[in-house]
Amino acid sequence: MNGKSENKSIEQRETFETMSFSPEVKGRQGEGGLRMQKCFKKSFDGKPLVTVITVVFNGDAYLEDTIKSVINQTYDNIEYIIIDGGSTDRTISIIKAYEDKIDYWLSERDNGIYNAFNKGIRLAQGEWISFLGADDTYLESAIMDYIKCLGNDSDKINYISSKGELVDVHNRTIRIIGKPWLWKEFRSQMKLIHVGSLHNKKLFDRVGLYNEKYRVAGDYELLLRAKSDLNAIFMDKVTVKIMIGGVSHEFSGLAYKEALIAKIDTAKRMVFICYVEYIRDILKSFILQKIR
Repeated sequence: MNGKSENKSIEQRETFETMSFSPEVKGRQGEGGLRMQKCFKKSFDGKPLVTVITVVFNGDAYLEDTIKSVINQTYDNIEYIIIDGGSTDRTISIIKAYEDKIDYWLSERDNGIYNAFNKGIRLAQGEWISFLGADDTYLESAIMDYIKCLGNDSDKINYISSKGELVDVHNRTIRIIGKPWLWKEFRSQMKLIHVGSLHNKKLFDRVGLYNEKYRVAGDYELLLRAKSDLNAIFMDKVTVKIMIGGVSHEFSGLAYKEALIAKIDTAKRMVFICYVEYIRDILKSFILQKIR
């Protein structure tokens, strides 16, 4: 690896400070939530605080269902943070309607989804952090199931994922996705579902925040950065409904290209092998589209 790449890796591992409120920026459309009323949540013995982060931009079509799926969880120690990218539709009105259930929300222009994710991470007070899309929904016991699955090994684990139900706009099931994390497989292809999975906050302390130069494969790049030291477990259960047509589907070609770059730069895979895998994934996607 050349010196320039090494400098990038060092930048990604820089520490960050947890904040209660986001610093004021020009053009901010608003902020609010329970924190503005000096209400802060914390972890308790046997009941860790889980931070759920939703990033949204002009997402009024499905956002209310997403919010309801979070605030109606059976697990009762959740803080909810919504990062809006400066929406011009009804998104802000929907957020304000649930302001007494949302711990903190922020609306201002951002530099992409991973920039918004990083804002949320800096604001997170929880031991565990989850990212739920603005058109995705948790099953009612999702967070409780995760916490039960962690059990007494929570100090040893820094990542836990599950299965997801891929659905269309009519809530019809397309297929079930999500497979266990195995380094030898993961370094070749992203088979985990990022939506809804729990990240221990110490994972971000160790490997850094999301690389904001990525547009759609930043979640894959971050976990590749953790390499085989990622202490991950898999829960063989559906916890979330994922609406088809999200960023990764909309920009599938770009996702393949960015995954290729991440594997070469982060996983240190041979360029030839990465290009073979890249072509394989493109062909597989093409065949699946034709079948459907």
